[in-house]
Amino acid sequence: MKIYQLVPALTYGDAIGNDAVALHKLIMEMGYETKIYAQGIGPRIPQGIAEEYTKLPKLSEQDILIYHMATSSEIMVEILQSVNCKKVMIYHNITPPHFFEPYNWGAFNATKQGLEELKKLKNTINYCMADSSYNKQDLLQIGYSE
Repeated sequence: MKIYQLVPALTYGDAIGNDAVALHKLIMEMGYETKIYAQGIGPRIPQGIAEEYTKLPKLSEQDILIYHMATSSEIMVEILQSVNCKKVMIYHNITPPHFFEPYNWGAFNATKQGLEELKKLKNTINYCMADSSYNKQDLLQIGYSE
């Protein structure tokens, strides 16, 4: 069994990047093969921890793929829908689009798309974790089960 992580952007110092790197270290300490795959990898991420998502190896049914959901990423959704393994999502939250609507159309559209992708993944993800009870309520409202 291998345990890999997917994240749209892996950046040193932000909450999701810190979470993914800490989880990577924990998984390694447990003795599993692990790596983080991302669309974008910041220059301060230590060498050997992460690779571009295009290098994700073929996964088996015994493998686990952990997705850090916090923004839209059609590519990540396509990967999750195409692989045959156990899929876990850590939901970090998507800011409600209406907060951005009067000020920033790019952020408005990105968050709106992210919520649509979250709905799409509902029947793809095997297990989901929210990093707060507030975020858990988001998932329950969309139709994820407890």
